[in-house]
Amino acid sequence: LSVRSRPDISFSVGQIGRQVSHHPKWALQVGRGVLEYLASTPNHGLVYGPCVKDRGPGGILPIERHPHLIEAYSDISFATQGGRSFQGVVILYAGCPLQWESGRQSFATMSTAESELLGYTEATTMAQSVEALLKVIHGDVTFEKLLCGDNTSAISILTKPDGPWRTRHLRLRSTCLKEKLNDPNSGWMIRHLKGTGLIADFLTKPRISRAEWIAFWEYMRMREYGATPLATEETEVHHGTASKEPGTDLVKVAKFGML
Repeated sequence: LSVRSRPDISFSVGQIGRQVSHHPKWALQVGRGVLEYLASTPNHGLVYGPCVKDRGPGGILPIERHPHLIEAYSDISFATQGGRSFQGVVILYAGCPLQWESGRQSFATMSTAESELLGYTEATTMAQSVEALLKVIHGDVTFEKLLCGDNTSAISILTKPDGPWRTRHLRLRSTCLKEKLNDPNSGWMIRHLKGTGLIADFLTKPRISRAEWIAFWEYMRMREYGATPLATEETEVHHGTASKEPGTDLVKVAKFGML
């Protein structure tokens, strides 16, 4: 469920997978909490509809959404428990979530900027896979790709031609993405968003704030089955997603995300 229709439990499920061998009792406790939360929201789902030409919830996007826009959001929690950082990536097409990822990065990094760059390159790869699928469906169409992050240092390394020698290894790591951003025909662009508005941040750490979860569900187009759709009544609902009204079960699951 966490990789198909329930992005709201991705972080908790990832924690269970990492601790199931080392701390099985803890993993069992968290798993029961997740199941309780799922059982309390059986009639909720992802709602897909036509593209709403807006700038996202709160108007935070730098450009207006359109039917040929792929949004890629990436964020990290730097070495929260030592070692490798935790990464979250969300891919949206025309305002609808198609792909998301929550998990530890493949190797340890030496700084927040390096960890963020690694997340940006992973988001780029995921967005390219979505673009390839969409081109099979829509034909030879040019898609705009918007990459959003909240780390100004990492974005500066990608967008500025030069930098100090201390960041040379980071520029080398991000060469592929930097070439795409510099190519006017690639359709790629990168923009800075505040951490409070970066949807991928919800996949990197536990959350217990009611207001934050409501914002997450709004951004991910999560609605109760039979509730008022976002854009039109002709929508498709995938069962098994988050509740639009968070309750105590959600707070309990979010707390389980902390070791």
